[in-house]
Amino acid sequence: MCCGRWSGAGRRGCCGRGAAVGLAFLTKTLQAFLILPPLAVLYAVCAPVPVRRRLGQLALSALAMVVTGGWWVAVVELLPPRARTSAARRATPSWS
Repeated sequence: MCCGRWSGAGRRGCCGRGAAVGLAFLTKTLQAFLILPPLAVLYAVCAPVPVRRRLGQLALSALAMVVTGGWWVAVVELLPPRARTSAARRATPSWS
């Protein structure tokens, strides 16, 4: 039932799902990624479309997730170390 709705949206739906997980990453960091393995396996196994299309849709969702969730990390990493403190609201400019 769920996979039937998911697969019917095509590329726009794949990008939307990936973007939603990317935005969740910006909100809750790695906690958002806890749901990814079960969702990917469920979709890869149960979607009512050919296997090649399933894999393409999963790849497209992953790309949208990386772009949507990674832009802030990229911006902060490209800033000079002194500016990172104010951008990340951290006491030190290091992420580790």
